[in-house]
Parts: sequence; C-alpha cells; structure tokens
Amino acid sequence: MKKMVINKIINNKIIILTAAILAITGCSANSSQSAPQAASDSIAGYYGDSGGAPYEAPAAVSSEESGEMYYYDNGKMTSDSAAPDAYQGTGDQRESKIIKTGFVNLETNAFDDSVSRIETLVKEAGGYVENSNLHNANSGSRIFEAVYRVPSESFDQVKRLMEGVGRVVSSSEQQENVSPQYYDTQARLETKNVEEQRLLDMIAQTNDVKTLLALEQYLAEVRTDIEIYASRLKDIDSRSSFSTLTLSLYEQLNVRLTAGETPFGARLTNSFVNSVNNTITFFENVCIFLAGSILPLLFIAIVVTAGLVTYKFFSKKHKERIV
Repeated sequence: MKKMVINKIINNKIIILTAAILAITGCSANSSQSAPQAASDSIAGYYGDSGGAPYEAPAAVSSEESGEMYYYDNGKMTSDSAAPDAYQGTGDQRESKIIKTGFVNLETNAFDDSVSRIETLVKEAGGYVENSNLHNANSGSRIFEAVYRVPSESFDQVKRLMEGVGRVVSSSEQQENVSPQYYDTQARLETKNVEEQRLLDMIAQTNDVKTLLALEQYLAEVRTDIEIYASRLKDIDSRSSFSTLTLSLYEQLNVRLTAGETPFGARLTNSFVNSVNNTITFFENVCIFLAGSILPLLFIAIVVTAGLVTYKFFSKKHKERIV
C-alpha cells in the first residue's frame, strides 16, 4: 500500500513538470516541435549549442530559500562551496583588488600650518577630503579630525609625508585582499545578466497569462540580484582604487608661565580691580532692570496704594457703626 502511494506521488510530479515545460516552450500554436525537443532547444539557447553533446559548461541557478547559488556541472548539482572558483587559476590575468586603510595620530605646535600642509600634500597626490571636523578639547587645545581618500598607488607616500608633519602619537595601516570576492561577484553578475536575457526571450514567446506572470515575477528577482551585485562591485572598485587615510591632529600648547612668576602685589591688585569691576557691573545691571521695569512697578504701586486706602476707609466706617 505504501509503495503504491509513493508511485502515485512520483507520477503526479512527472505530470506537473511536463505541463510546466509545455506551458513555457511548447504551447505556441505555430511550433512544430515536441515538448521535450522544445525544452532541449531552450536550454541549448541559454548555454550555447553543444551539437548534441552533454552540457559540460556549469550552469548557475539561484535558490531564494537557502540564499545559496547552485551549479549544474555534467548533470550534477553542487552548492556554492563546490562551485567553480572565478578567481582561482587566473594568474596575472586579473588585477588584484586590495583595500588599504591607514590611521595617523599627530601632535603639533604649529596647528594651522600643519593642517594646511596635510591638505596640500593630499591634494597634490590626487586625493580629496571625504569628511573633516575641527573642535576644541577641554584643555583649550584644538583637534582636527579628517578622513582622506587618496589613490592606492600613492597611499604609502602620502602616509609617510603626513607622519612628518608633526610628532607621531600612533600610526597603523591594514590591507585586505578582496580579489576572490570581487571576481566571484563579477561571475555571478554575468550569470544573472544571461539569465535576465533568457527570461526576456521566454516572456516574448509566452502567451499563457499565468506563465507570463510567473516569469515576470522571477525576472524582477533576477534584476534585484543584478543591482545588488553591481553595487558590490562598484563599492569594491571605489575602496580599492582610492585608499582611506584617517587623521587626528592635536594642538600642543606651550605653557611657560607659572604661578610663581607673577608677583604677589600684581595678583592682589588684579583681584581688587576685578572686585570693583564686578560691583560696578552688579549695580549697573540693577539700574538697567529697574529702568526696564518702571511701568509695571508703578502700576503695582498704584494698585497697592488704592487697596490700602480702600481698606482704611471701610475699617473707619465699620468702627463708627460699632460706636
């Protein structure tokens, strides 16, 4: 009984698969090909005519549920981990994609001159300022922070010259080889472009509404993948061709005066003068306040006076009545 149920499920799946192939490639009224032959020609048109030989070129198919990329190689499905490496075996034929980043912390006595020199050397190297910030520390010294983008070939030279502008507090750099990721993404993008064109051809040849809607939905997913891969390639190109240099420049203040260098009499005089000035300022502020509040104060005085007069008048009347 269990074997009969399994055979029935397999037969149903075969019928559904055959109907799908007929709907996509064999439903045209003018087509004289059989459904299997039409499907075979469809695959050949996608991966190239092999002249009847087995398709040895790997075909990439995406899986939306697992997020992996599957490849058909000689009739066998393999996952991403077993897919052909787009970067291996290229030798010197492909440019290496190296992302360089550097961090430099400096101290300087000539703050303005140092900032100007750094901006000049970055500009002469063909770089630019991505963002910058100037602010004051609690000690009163100034801090200049900036992120520069410089051509990768000039990265080492610019960093060395930048370190010579002031006293180096700390300096570091790192490199990341993203060549495998770049060329793997590039291969996936090419596969998606071919897949997009094939879907467009199938849409143009399909008359069935349900099949057309399914193809258009899958086409939208493919185009989303194309945009994602293209964006990744653009980002890697940008970061590998222009390296990032982050600078923190601190102003070092020279404090030469100490408390003992100022005479006691001078400090006492300064304190007394400050006290007098503060007292004068206080009374000036009081006068300014009174001048600005004269009308409201006058109105309040009138109201209070009228109230007192009224109170005394009624109090006197009340006493007379009692007597």
